[in-house]
Amino acid sequence: TAFNTYIKGKTTTDAYGNIDGSIEPSFTNYAAGDYSPSVLSPLVDAGKNSYYNGSIVDIRGEPRIYGSRIDIGTYEFQGVSCTEVVWDGTSWSGPTGLDKHLIINGTLGVTSDLEGCSMTINSGNVYVYIGKTIRLLNDIKVLGGSLYLNHSTNLVQINDVVNTGNIIVNVTTKPMDKSNH
Repeated sequence: TAFNTYIKGKTTTDAYGNIDGSIEPSFTNYAAGDYSPSVLSPLVDAGKNSYYNGSIVDIRGEPRIYGSRIDIGTYEFQGVSCTEVVWDGTSWSGPTGLDKHLIINGTLGVTSDLEGCSMTINSGNVYVYIGKTIRLLNDIKVLGGSLYLNHSTNLVQINDVVNTGNIIVNVTTKPMDKSNH
């Protein structure tokens, strides 16, 4: 019997800490041979601690259990260290990504999908256009201005957080009649 394992195309999710081998494991950089789990990997905290009695460190020498449960695989995800990237109303001060705290200091139209660790809107409005997604690990703080989520946009937050400030959701619906109320 295998314990705390992911084998592509082979394993199934079971009581032994194994996970479905047909899912995408979301490695950090599979093409370059980096099989460590990314922040969005289903392998993170997916194992069963009771089936592990090995080393207290992973293959890199990092703590073997980081978080509530052991990760599946030889690498243990060690969390994300977020650094700031600033929108000044014209451009970003650097690349955005799940390891970046997004600071907004001016109006921003989100015309392509946007990822970040968290978001703080200090000034200006943020408009998310139709079909676009903001994906954040953590919370949104709107200290000045507003965040506008329009019809057919997505806000995905990975962790259970509380957002604060002026967040406006505009949704278009069909008029109600006797048959749909």
